[in-house]
Amino acid sequence: MKKLFTIIAALAITSIANAQLQFKHGTEPVENNAEVVTSHVNELIPGILYQIDSGIYLSSAKDAKVDLTAEPIDGSFEICTWGSCIPVPSPNPKAEYTAQNILSSKDENLQIHETLKKDEIKTIKLKLTAQYTNDPSSKVSCTVIMTTDPDILAGINGVEADSNAPVQTYNVGGRAANGKGLVIIKQGNTVKKVMQ
Repeated sequence: MKKLFTIIAALAITSIANAQLQFKHGTEPVENNAEVVTSHVNELIPGILYQIDSGIYLSSAKDAKVDLTAEPIDGSFEICTWGSCIPVPSPNPKAEYTAQNILSSKDENLQIHETLKKDEIKTIKLKLTAQYTNDPSSKVSCTVIMTTDPDILAGINGVEADSNAPVQTYNVGGRAANGKGLVIIKQGNTVKKVMQ
């Protein structure tokens, strides 16, 4: 019984320690390794210039030094945090923003943004990783997609046929078939009628 209590207590302490550092989208916690899609746009020059903002915060349960990395996956952006603004280019050449040994407490607005022209469709994708300095067990990460693309915002982007899925062939009656004639072929989420 004592051994079981020790294991449960150790798991609880580990869980609490790992929960001390986390990303937030606005006020909502972001699960570790989750993907966040955001479309928050601010008007900089009325009718001309806008800015898309991630709305991502880094939350720390204690005053501690933090290492933060913002790695571009697609597109470029600017990150303004802890008193400095740094542009981060696209992955070619691959470059990333790294801040090390930064004292952090409470919620820090990471101010990740990119400028847009009126009605411009743009998508920026990046990976954020943070951990307390010299404590890899506190590592948290998330992928951020900042977009004005209506297809992505509607959730229909990225739906692709699975070309590696097994091919299933049926006759017009819905039974498995391997003969000639009019057949229905299903592969992943794609279905088509074919004359063989």
